[in-house]
Amino acid sequence: MRLNLTGQRYGRLTVLYRTRNVRHGQYDVVCRCKCGTITTVALNHLRLSRTVSCGCFRMEQARKASPKGEAHGAAKLTEADIQEIFNRRTQGMLQREIAAEYGVARTTIAAILQRRKWRHLHR
Repeated sequence: MRLNLTGQRYGRLTVLYRTRNVRHGQYDVVCRCKCGTITTVALNHLRLSRTVSCGCFRMEQARKASPKGEAHGAAKLTEADIQEIFNRRTQGMLQREIAAEYGVARTTIAAILQRRKWRHLHR
């Protein structure tokens, strides 16, 4: 008797259908993750909760765990410095001048101004 798993949820994954692939005596199933990604997973990994998402859950956990801003051990700037960098740029100061003043690369100043670094301050 074949077990119909279509529609069943395992963590963030919902089973869409079973494939014809058999690895180590177990079928693969195609699932849709809560984030919308379609992924193929070994059925026994779903049942044993070894796989709970397409990888988005692990990425979210890593993002939450990584320190931001001043809490990061290698940070050369403070939150007050970031605000001051924005103020100096709006006053017309050049990025290279700001970088020299704070002892960082011009590309770091550019990344801050483009909100690619220290983006947690710009929400």
